[in-house]
This record gives sequence, C-alpha cells and structure tokens, in this order.
Amino acid sequence: MQLSQGSLKPAESYYTRPTTVAAQAVERLQDFWQGTKRLPQTMEPLTKPLVAGIPVKKQGDFPAFWQRNNSFIEVMEELYEQVRTKSPL
Repeated sequence: MQLSQGSLKPAESYYTRPTTVAAQAVERLQDFWQGTKRLPQTMEPLTKPLVAGIPVKKQGDFPAFWQRNNSFIEVMEELYEQVRTKSPL
C-alpha cells in the first residue's frame, strides 16, 4: 500500500489541549463554600483502620518533644478515637 503525500498531516501536539470553560456565577459565598445541594447520605460508616497511627507509633511512647509523663501513643489513640466517633458522617 502506498500513501500519497497529501494524506499525512503533522500533529500539533501529542496531547489533547485543554479548553477554557467559564465558571458559573455564585450569588452567595455560602453556596460556594458549602455547596447548594447536600451530598447523598448513602455512604457506609467508616470502619476503624487495621493499623492506626503508624507515623505516631514510629516516634515511640516518649518522643523527644513529648514532655508529659503519660504515653504519647495512648494520648494520640484517644484523640483519634474521639475525632472518629464525633465525625458528622
């Protein structure tokens, strides 16, 4: 098969060029930050991670910055548990 000289054209780019899309106008700042529609509540609750706080545990019970007499890991585990249980989900 022989191609004619006029059938091949060089590409301008190997990638798709992005196009500019005008942003929708927001009347209230609250709508921008909080959204105008609620998210669906069909999500399942989060489960407790199998290994919690690995970066915290790498520091050990008493890292150099920890000046208290109680375990840093125990305090962080309690804090994480409080945050997890008070989640709005």
